[in-house]
Amino acid sequence: MKRPIKRRPALEDEDEAPPPSPVLALLDKLAFSADDVIDASEKTPLLYREAIDLRYRTMEARSDAKRAWETLQAQRNLELRQEARANGDKITEDGVKAMLLLDPEIAPAAEVRDRTENADEYLKLVVKAFEMRRDCLEIVGFLVRGEMSVQKAVEANAGKIMATREKLRNKYPGGDL
Repeated sequence: MKRPIKRRPALEDEDEAPPPSPVLALLDKLAFSADDVIDASEKTPLLYREAIDLRYRTMEARSDAKRAWETLQAQRNLELRQEARANGDKITEDGVKAMLLLDPEIAPAAEVRDRTENADEYLKLVVKAFEMRRDCLEIVGFLVRGEMSVQKAVEANAGKIMATREKLRNKYPGGDL
């Protein structure tokens, strides 16, 4: 009942970089300048939605891959037990697990499951990066509003400041005010 283990064939151009993914294209749009808050704040919700859409697709792919892997594993588990029963062999739970782990029909499905799980975890971080961008924009907006308030106060009281300086110059001549 031994089956040969299939190995992943080596790609001819394995040293070449993979083509850019939608995730990398999205991450390229993540950077922003604090000086360009308005432009960044306009784009952030759309980019955040794009990140969420990508995450949702990876969640679906992860779910599908896990379901396919579990189905194959369950079918093969039943086959192994039926074969053992038909041959009069005793089979342990650990023996079944080991055979399933090495089964060449299940291994590719397990690889797909693992890749989709990794992609889903990565997309969680991408969504978090856009949440961080949103938080940074809120902080920058708060700082800009605070700076504008100070500027308005200075402008509103500029006359009073000038009058006070003039009084001080008259009272204390020769000082640099």
